[in-house]
Amino acid sequence: MKSFDSLIDPETLASVQQARELHARVSRTMPRDAAAHLVFCRLDDDQLRLTVNNASWLAKLRFSERQLLRTLASDGIAVKRISWHVAPPEKRPERAAPRRARLPGPSVAAHLRALANDLEDNDSPGENDSLGKSLNRLADVLHRARD
Repeated sequence: MKSFDSLIDPETLASVQQARELHARVSRTMPRDAAAHLVFCRLDDDQLRLTVNNASWLAKLRFSERQLLRTLASDGIAVKRISWHVAPPEKRPERAAPRRARLPGPSVAAHLRALANDLEDNDSPGENDSLGKSLNRLADVLHRARD
């Protein structure tokens, strides 16, 4: 069986090794508790791209950006800017079961019936009658749904 290193061309293997070395150097310059949250780093031209696993660490690490730039410059790594990124969560949170709609209490049906009765008591026939009937039907539906 072939080794993993023999399956990769030398340029890619060198890039992987450089990425590991860069990650190690950047991790050493960060506060110890923050270095564990560094997921990925890459050097493109004169820009260092750092990816952390949590946005709260991103905010904390931005305060140490100048110190990081000075330390990397003293190590011979020319970096003019640092761009910060947050990695997506490895495991998506599970969606909660959809909540069932709460039905209005029995008092709502009683209020609807009272309103319908008030409309029927009104002297003006026509649309109030149909509105009263609709309110009574709605009250019936709410009453049946609660049972």
